[in-house]
Amino acid sequence: MKRSVLYARVGFAFQNEKPNRLQEQISAMKIYCLDNNITVEGIYYEIAPAMNFKRKEFQNLLKDLENKKVKPDFLLFTEWHRLSTNIEETIKTYKWLAKKSVEAKAINDKDNSEAFLKILKLLKK
Repeated sequence: MKRSVLYARVGFAFQNEKPNRLQEQISAMKIYCLDNNITVEGIYYEIAPAMNFKRKEFQNLLKDLENKKVKPDFLLFTEWHRLSTNIEETIKTYKWLAKKSVEAKAINDKDNSEAFLKILKLLKK
């Protein structure tokens, strides 16, 4: 069975008010995991802007991966902009995750995910 860690983020506290956007993201990812036979190893969530990856919980996630506290096959999030809006840092982080054998995957952005992956493949050449 494949394993995952879940990452949910909203930019500002008011975005997490009714309905609870963080909980909606987490619930959607849990359902995705159930539907796809994926075990959840960890859940990371925070209220922080997506300009860069200098976010407390995201850094904790990276440390847990580095220290092998979690050993997922996937890092799941709902949409790519939940991970980051900074393309350069996203590519750098995506490559770092790939070296750890972790696939970053946006569960609701099928078209955007495919386009992003094509761009990454071109950059690897």
